[in-house]
Amino acid sequence: MPAAVTRSAAWVPDAEALDRTDAEELLAERTVADRPTRVLMVGIDPPPPPAATAAVIRGAATQLVGARGVVAVCRCDSVLTALILGGGGAQLGRVNDRRTAQALEVEVGARLKAAGHAACGVSVVAGSEAAPLDDKLRLMVRAQVDTLGDRAATLARSRAHLQLVASLLEGERLRILFQPIVHLDRRQIVGYEALCRGPVDHPLETPGRLFDAAEQSGLLGELHWELVWLARLRAGERFGRPDLLLFINVEPRELGDAPPPRRHDWDHPDLWPEPKIVAEVTERRPIAHLTAFRRHIDRHRRRGYRYALDDVGSGYAGLGTLALLTPEFIKVDMHLVHGCEADPVRRSVVSALVDLARSIGAAVIAEGIETPGQLLALRRLGVDLGQGFLLAHPAEAPPQLAPEAAAALGQAGAAGPRAMGRPA
Repeated sequence: MPAAVTRSAAWVPDAEALDRTDAEELLAERTVADRPTRVLMVGIDPPPPPAATAAVIRGAATQLVGARGVVAVCRCDSVLTALILGGGGAQLGRVNDRRTAQALEVEVGARLKAAGHAACGVSVVAGSEAAPLDDKLRLMVRAQVDTLGDRAATLARSRAHLQLVASLLEGERLRILFQPIVHLDRRQIVGYEALCRGPVDHPLETPGRLFDAAEQSGLLGELHWELVWLARLRAGERFGRPDLLLFINVEPRELGDAPPPRRHDWDHPDLWPEPKIVAEVTERRPIAHLTAFRRHIDRHRRRGYRYALDDVGSGYAGLGTLALLTPEFIKVDMHLVHGCEADPVRRSVVSALVDLARSIGAAVIAEGIETPGQLLALRRLGVDLGQGFLLAHPAEAPPQLAPEAAAALGQAGAAGPRAMGRPA
């Protein structure tokens, strides 16, 4: 036994006091002790309080293998906990296959739900029986903890996301916010972009977390169609003008032939009509199947849809996607808009996009306009439409132009586009 090991074989640690290093030390000690050990990594995400985690795991393990078989419950980090089981061959044989790990998952999940932590995802990964390896022991223990822990945490996170996203979809708890798109010359709102949010103060309130969780849990397609449904329904309820356009973000891989057969009635009379919908195709991910993508685009156009290529200047395909989509609108990414009033390179790129858009009969929308200087520079470059906090912040009730936007639009309109050979 290594000289550094001084704790008694009966020592059971306080699970709240351990970090990953302490857990490795304990695992090393129990490996060379008289009793053989087996390690299971329990991942719980989002994590409940440490004391609750320890109590739930210890109780579930005791029910499965008996109190004498539970050597220790060691907290490795906020998500991962190491469960160390010990005893003779008969006892260890009870945790020797995948069924026992699955049974522990079910039992831990049930106990967490009973304790008020129903949204937690649980994953248990079993490791092989440890054996003394002399000087190599610590490396073996660290590798075992890291490998099992990574697998358990990944699975637990995926299951937690699945539960959270599914509960939002089934409960129709997603919120739709609207941000206006404004004609910079006419100073008039021509439509609204629908933006998806989770409930206020929910772990998935922000769009980044919401869509990442949906992708990791395999529910991105479900979330996409829920957004389309809710956006059209809320627009039908809240838009006061029948001529307004509804801009909805879509992923190319979710552009299927038809919505999935869910509970929604896609012939509902209150849905915003398809000829007034602009599908914003993001280019943040590459388009895998170009032929199928083009076929879906054509089919939706025959139903009245129009298209915008979103985030131009920040994604994968750029001009190639533009040529494939032939959109009615080109949305200039905010990274080109921010600072354009002082950066001639940004202005040159925007100017080139304006020329390209007009050559194919498309209108240019500048995203993320936040200052009067940006607005003035974009108008001088011939940009048709604008969107951003300067004009209005997103809100569940479709907002009108912000009071300070009127003066900025008036100044930009008075300046007009430069005489650079472009139509106004």
